[in-house]
Amino acid sequence: MITFYFDKSKDIPLYEQLYTYLKKSIEKNELHPQEKLPSKRKLAQHLKISQTTVETAYMQLLAEGYIKSVPRVGYFVLDNLNFPKKRKNKIKQKIIAKSKNKFKFDFKTNMVDAKNFPYQKFAKIKREIILDKLERNINEIDFFGLFSLREKIADILFAYRGIEAIPEQIVVGSGSEHLISLLVILLGRDNSFLTEDPAYIKNYLLYKEYGAKVSACGLDEKGISMDGLKKSQANIVHITPSHQFPSGIITPVSRRIELLNWANEENNRFIIEDDYDSEFRFSGNPIPALKVLDEYDKVIYMNSFSKSLSPSFRVSFMVLPRKLVKRYRESFSYFSCSVPITTQLSLERFIANNEFEKHLNRMKNIYKTKRDVLIEELEKAFGSNIEILGYDAGLHFLVRFKTDFSENLLIELAKIKLVRVYGLNEFFINKNRYKDEPVLVFGYSHLELDELKEAVKLLKFAWSEINR
Repeated sequence: MITFYFDKSKDIPLYEQLYTYLKKSIEKNELHPQEKLPSKRKLAQHLKISQTTVETAYMQLLAEGYIKSVPRVGYFVLDNLNFPKKRKNKIKQKIIAKSKNKFKFDFKTNMVDAKNFPYQKFAKIKREIILDKLERNINEIDFFGLFSLREKIADILFAYRGIEAIPEQIVVGSGSEHLISLLVILLGRDNSFLTEDPAYIKNYLLYKEYGAKVSACGLDEKGISMDGLKKSQANIVHITPSHQFPSGIITPVSRRIELLNWANEENNRFIIEDDYDSEFRFSGNPIPALKVLDEYDKVIYMNSFSKSLSPSFRVSFMVLPRKLVKRYRESFSYFSCSVPITTQLSLERFIANNEFEKHLNRMKNIYKTKRDVLIEELEKAFGSNIEILGYDAGLHFLVRFKTDFSENLLIELAKIKLVRVYGLNEFFINKNRYKDEPVLVFGYSHLELDELKEAVKLLKFAWSEINR
């Protein structure tokens, strides 16, 4: 007879406890295939519970296919239940242990200041949205994204980037990964895509994984090389002209005109302008978007709220040329917007209440202070042995070292002091393009001022031989 002791201190129904015990007994082969289970009456008497409790547990096992019922005979364990063997806990523990960050400071580039996110304001808005507006919009499934949010994005684009776009051109999606997948389908896998090199390698890999033909083109002092672009035979190019990642190069107007003229030579040519951190420029006026010069309607503008709010916010958007809007509407009408409606409504109100503008202005000052402190500390530590590049905009900059140390050696010495720095070489798709010189990429947005200072002190110890 099956013996099982119920834990009445737990807030779990008795039938569920019994069902779980029997299920595990079958999976462990403690109850054998074709073995008959006790009748409901006998098991109820033995366990001192009601027959209804036993019947409910049996019915759940029956529904899940663990047992079968033979009329007027009883319940039997099914045969041919070959359960996969579970991995030992030790393997799981090892996987978890390896995933832990072992660095005290990490100069990665894809993070924001977590301390200064407007948590309370956003929580208040989200509560208000759920109470006030969600009922009216709960069935909103516009595959372009919530129209009222697209109106607000159009206002932001005009105010901050000088782009005149209508809401009908804007598509909202959950991150650049989603937008790139849409573009590959919209433009067609038979087209040839091109990315910069060095670059945000993830974009290159995404095009590749989504089945597009993709290659990479080197840079010159103005950004993506026109010679390389023309030799590539590509007809769609993905670039970051306002603050090239990771080099920080700002593409001048002369090269922008060249790019637009190149795009206009063929009907199927387009430029994807990735304006990933254009909100943050610390000297002079913001660099106008390439889209502003786009008289030929050849630029697909892409941006997100990853840098201005948070990478985990997962709201990106793109502005389609008018000639592609009709194609998108016809091809994607069966899609749904991948951003939850509550997130879209909350962001819309956050912008409408001028909270986005306030947050952006506040973060500009915070990030500028962090950048200035980090540069000052690096210059104090290494003096004329370093050259700082691309620091006028964005949330990262480059540091070129005047030393015989290799880039890899600098990285490994920093690791000994539990500081993670990134070499420019890590961002090259074609490693043969990399010049053999030590250049490191410093992202600083997520680190506090005292952390920046302490991290540089550790790097000074790690690279003490540089100053000798």
